[in-house]
Amino acid sequence: HSSVFSRMELNVVRAERTLSLLTNTYLANTDSVKTSVALVLDTVLSQNLFAYVGATGVTVETTKRYESAVHKWIARVSSLLVGKSSESRMAGILLVKHTTLQSPPIFVENATKWTTSLLNMLGKADIAAVHAAALQLLLVFMDIVREVPELDREITSAQVPRMNQAVLALADKNPELVDAALELLMYSASWFPKTFRPSIDKTEALCLRLLNGSMAKASGTTCKRAANCLASMPLVGGKVTVEERWFQYVLQTVGTIETCVDHVMCAETPAANAETRQTMPGMPAFADDFIVSIPQAADRITSMTELVVALLSRPVNVDVPIPVDGLVAVASKLALVPVRVANSKSNRAEFGLVPLLAPQLQRAAIRIMAVLAIALGDYMQP
Repeated sequence: HSSVFSRMELNVVRAERTLSLLTNTYLANTDSVKTSVALVLDTVLSQNLFAYVGATGVTVETTKRYESAVHKWIARVSSLLVGKSSESRMAGILLVKHTTLQSPPIFVENATKWTTSLLNMLGKADIAAVHAAALQLLLVFMDIVREVPELDREITSAQVPRMNQAVLALADKNPELVDAALELLMYSASWFPKTFRPSIDKTEALCLRLLNGSMAKASGTTCKRAANCLASMPLVGGKVTVEERWFQYVLQTVGTIETCVDHVMCAETPAANAETRQTMPGMPAFADDFIVSIPQAADRITSMTELVVALLSRPVNVDVPIPVDGLVAVASKLALVPVRVANSKSNRAEFGLVPLLAPQLQRAAIRIMAVLAIALGDYMQP
């Protein structure tokens, strides 16, 4: 027993000395932080310095010294978070992140202070790397907050709505931060649905702006994230139930794809269901020149297909009515575009573009059928 006791004692003494050294020497001032942050992080990770918070089998004196070292470390990394230079703030984010991951109780004690520092950071001009790291750290924080009921009032109610607004504002201004912002918004809606309600309209508008086809070729990752983020919006509930919003999204997505198919096929007579068809709001009109507008329609089909996949594969936690007929019909319509064009008697110049787009359209059809097959499981009989 005494050897176990002394080994634990030795570990805590070593951790206390190392922490004190790091705080007082390597993080002493801005210049030393700049040159030493990698070494400090490496030491924290490899030596598990925060593993002894609340440890048993240690003398009172050693515990006091260790707690004092931890306290000084927290004060130092907290001041780096609000440092004057981008390097200081970046160092603060990285050090707070690994302190939190190693010891969630330390985060719980400092939750309000650290979250406030990060939200203030998002509201000020900074280099993109610092903002991106701050968004990632907020995600780490929120993952802990949702498991800790005592943070409900000070973080969930007080800070999460502010976070959602700050993230939306940042995504509007900085295209390079959109992916990180979408990920955080998606989890925020899933984890704190009631709190998310004031942000739903702005989030919908952001996602639809990225899913109108303009990003389909530029960034598949952004489209996927926007689709997943929008597919999380039904969870938020509110005036519209989860099922109602989900079903409306599916109908609007299918309707938008149908409108795009009509455009590619240069349909002069509107389809039978064109009057009652629901489409996604805010989709920009197609260009006047068909050389631009037909590929534009195909890209919008690709983006909307990403949304169909997200809606049918992201968990919504309730039973939802899947409009199977509509989804099968739109997939068939997509798959048959190249055949219909090839068999067409018309010699429209527009149709010369379709063979080039055929793989893109047929891939969309296959993806819709595949995700439908997975979602329906055994219900999907030939």
